Amino acid sequence: MSDCGRAGNDYFVISSLFLLLFIINLIKKKWFECLHCYTFKGYNVYIEWGDGLTHTADSRSRQPAATLAKIKGLIMKKYIKKDHAQEFTDLVISMLESGKVAPWRKPWSSANGYCNAITKHSYTGVNVFMLMLSAEKNGFSSPYWATYKQVTEAGGQVIKGSKGTTITFYKSLEIEDETAADGKKFVPMRKFFTVFNLDQIEGLEIAPETSIFAEKTEDERKTALENHLFLFAEKAGIDYKVEGDRAYYSPVADLVKMPTNFKDLGGYCGTLTHEFIHSTGHKSRLDRFKDTAGISTKEHREEYAKEELVAELGAGLLCGMFGITSELENHVSYLASWLKALKNDKEFIFKAASAAQKAINFIADAVAAEEEQNAEKTA
Repeated sequence: MSDCGRAGNDYFVISSLFLLLFIINLIKKKWFECLHCYTFKGYNVYIEWGDGLTHTADSRSRQPAATLAKIKGLIMKKYIKKDHAQEFTDLVISMLESGKVAPWRKPWSSANGYCNAITKHSYTGVNVFMLMLSAEKNGFSSPYWATYKQVTEAGGQVIKGSKGTTITFYKSLEIEDETAADGKKFVPMRKFFTVFNLDQIEGLEIAPETSIFAEKTEDERKTALENHLFLFAEKAGIDYKVEGDRAYYSPVADLVKMPTNFKDLGGYCGTLTHEFIHSTGHKSRLDRFKDTAGISTKEHREEYAKEELVAELGAGLLCGMFGITSELENHVSYLASWLKALKNDKEFIFKAASAAQKAINFIADAVAAEEEQNAEKTA
């Protein structure tokens, strides 16, 4: 039978089920105080039974409650899927168009940033941005999150009426491939799931782990960030100069150049980190820059917009780790290209966030290797 035929049969059976329940409900002499959830052929059907009475605000009249009064949802999972990628992209667009300070530019309040309340695992990549935007939108103050199952297993309870936040993870899916030596290959498959912020949870106490930079002065934070980036430059062999009035990274010269003056700490740190994130795209590192020879002007602009968003997201997160609110001096000039790219491609923010996380990790790994090498020399 075709999918259309099966769908038609399912609709008929479910309609019949509703009618039967309604008739039974009409002739029932006793009402039930419970919430029934039926799962039928891939559909979730929620039916709430009342106590048979409703009480209005201005009277105590007793009247039959509509027994199928609250059919809370008929979710056709087989045929309708929520477009989480588009929803998140729309949220990013709305935030950028609002003119508000992007949440990824704000300093971290906890030692591990946004992390799971139970496992203490730090969220990375696009999940950090999904959680940041949700916290900003809903006014959450806690950096801790957990799934409904994790909450209940830990003895807590999600507050009634709370709306979860969607995040994602990738798993490998094995498929047949005749060109592969063993006849198969693995491709990444994205899955979405829901978490709740600690502000939405009762009965679960999590001791906050304050960021080590929370009590540091601005100069101390700036020095720590500079040390991190300059150690990376030393390990990677990147040239660094301070001169003139422009900030940029040159892939040809493998050079980060910074101007002599900045109006504030956020502007300096945000721009410095922005250019060093660019430097991770060099062909000798993450090889992120596409060869522009032979590609159209449109493709070139799209690649440029993506790279600038990678640097923006990466700079914001890296500065946040050091307790610094980052600013990008020429942010407005990039805004139009970001918005255009986001509106044209719902996967754009996912690609940029993934690349930004890889850049941050690349810098951290290089710094760790350099520190270990220096320690061995002094031992």
